[in-house]
Amino acid sequence: YSILTSPNCRARTLSISDHHATILLIRSTPKRQRSGRPGHSTTDDVELPGGVEDSSNDDGNNGPQRALLKLRVAPFHKGPLGRKPMTAGDYADQPFTNEDMEASFDIVWFLSRYRFSLIANSGSEYSYYDAVPSEAPAIGQRAAGEVGLAQSLNMALHGLAGETSTARDATPGTNAGIGLGELMLGGFKVELVAPASDQQIRLEMPKPSSSLVKETPELYNTVTKPYIESIVSGDGLDWIEDIVQGKTNSNGVLFENEEYFLHIDTMWKSHPDPRMTPTEDWFEHPSTSDLHIVGMLKLSGIASLRDLRGEHVSLLRSMVADGLRIIHQLYGVDSDQVRVYIPYPPHYSMYRFHIYYTRISHTEGCLVESAHLVDDVIQNLEMDSDFYTKRTIQYKVRVTDELYKRVWLNEVSSDAFALSDLDIADGDY
Repeated sequence: YSILTSPNCRARTLSISDHHATILLIRSTPKRQRSGRPGHSTTDDVELPGGVEDSSNDDGNNGPQRALLKLRVAPFHKGPLGRKPMTAGDYADQPFTNEDMEASFDIVWFLSRYRFSLIANSGSEYSYYDAVPSEAPAIGQRAAGEVGLAQSLNMALHGLAGETSTARDATPGTNAGIGLGELMLGGFKVELVAPASDQQIRLEMPKPSSSLVKETPELYNTVTKPYIESIVSGDGLDWIEDIVQGKTNSNGVLFENEEYFLHIDTMWKSHPDPRMTPTEDWFEHPSTSDLHIVGMLKLSGIASLRDLRGEHVSLLRSMVADGLRIIHQLYGVDSDQVRVYIPYPPHYSMYRFHIYYTRISHTEGCLVESAHLVDDVIQNLEMDSDFYTKRTIQYKVRVTDELYKRVWLNEVSSDAFALSDLDIADGDY
């Protein structure tokens, strides 16, 4: 809630449907003021939402803090949240127009009238909340003469109910006087990602076009591998190390040994809250139709499918066997109903080797151009220990992804080099 009460908070709707909405919250951090003069706020006085640290430094150069709110909503929430959603041609950090600012005000004002109660925390940047109507006053007021979406929505609702807009004696042109019953449209579930990385934001943007990449061994070594190394050497995988080293008490860990662990994937949003629901109640729970478990290696050095060799076959067999056993034990799902696959390239640029366990009725993320069945991988490695160092792999990648940009630049450079080798006489073209 604290980020919503900040005067520097801006909101953008990245995507919205009848049942889901993803909101980007951007809080611009003002330069740190130490003089304490009246009328000059300090960043020390502004709270940030759980999980978002103040990135201010002593020299006053600060970047915006960004968070994602993923809401499970009802169709009538689309009014206040979907006034000006992003399109495939937009980008998250583009400047706000007057219309953007008006839409942002409506989103922030609407959300600020809810109370957010923590129900689960993944131990990393993900946390989960229940949002219920609150009696707290909405932040900010509109200038006289401005009629916002929230008030228009209120009038429309009362019009449908046979009431007039004057029934509540709301002050014209302001949000003052709009009562709880007039604005509140029921509660909803919230997933908070804070802080949100560029990659996480891009994945929630309206889907851009994609392209198939034919990754030869040469392309992998010259383009993809350096890209992977840049990610592995950064801090984007720190949450995995925190679990491995026991720094994070994650309620989502289902099984672990010295080599790997099984974890409830964040994609499984319908899973009962592990902190609140006994494991015996998970058995044959309705949410098992959305089964989504990730098996993650503890050992570093194997980033993706390309790093697998014949020596890893026994490891893969163990991961499959343990995963299917735990899934049947905890959820009552038979092994012939579970797909076990390796994503390539990994989703969310998660370059620590992992496999997924999903229901065979679930197709998201496991199409033929992005998923490799573990049993097939094992057979390939048994035939040739170096199979994945030699194979050309085709996969789909969004044209806005960093990996695609690197592939494209490599192709352009190669084409330019080939043209420079041609001996073209004047008039030949």
